[in-house]
Amino acid sequence: MTAGTIKHVAVHDLLAQQIERMSPGDRLPTEAQLCKQLNVSRITVRRAMADLEQEGLIVREQGRGTFASRPALPQVFRETLSEHVTGFHRQQTELGHSVTSTVVSNEVVFDIRKAELLRLAPSQPLVRLERLRYVNQQLHQHVVTWLDAVTFGDVAQHDFTDASLFDYLRSAHDILLTRNDLTIRIVQASDETANLLNVPNGTCLLGMDSTVFAGDRLVAYGITTHAPGFGEIEISLQANPSVSERD
Repeated sequence: MTAGTIKHVAVHDLLAQQIERMSPGDRLPTEAQLCKQLNVSRITVRRAMADLEQEGLIVREQGRGTFASRPALPQVFRETLSEHVTGFHRQQTELGHSVTSTVVSNEVVFDIRKAELLRLAPSQPLVRLERLRYVNQQLHQHVVTWLDAVTFGDVAQHDFTDASLFDYLRSAHDILLTRNDLTIRIVQASDETANLLNVPNGTCLLGMDSTVFAGDRLVAYGITTHAPGFGEIEISLQANPSVSERD
């Protein structure tokens, strides 16, 4: 074992490497055998085994022994981008998932840069809606959306814990979203985002800038940062039948 390494951590790492080469269901040596093989105490072996069990790498069955396992893969909730503007909330609920949000803030602000992106005057007030979005109670993404407060000021008064912003705009303002321009990139988590997503500052995450239109009218601008483990987006491209094929 490496000098300075806590014994049970070293035992854990050694056993984890061995388990990677085993098939699920293969039996591990007994605690007594491991103590003898590794020249460590039973307490050290038990601490290492407890960590391996918590990680899903082993299964311990009373009276039978300890067996290699595999940790359950996290469920993936892909966001699909296609020619239809449906929104993440509707996509996931139509697939049978539960989508909820923690509203971090929902207020009227002044932001010259965001007003420019929305093609508004620099002095125009904006609604800034910030949410943590969950799918089946798993934290999926951090989303901040800006809208024109003169037109959509009521958005700042609405509860979006269980509601879709796109659906609200359709029902309250008769807004039918027809286009979503997206920029997908890798971003480093800022102090605020890292704290909200519970990751170290500077962690590389999948980010997405979204500019949403209703016809030629620019409705909203948003920034989405995906939590680790959910940085996967499925893109569907469809040929325009009105354009003749070219060799």
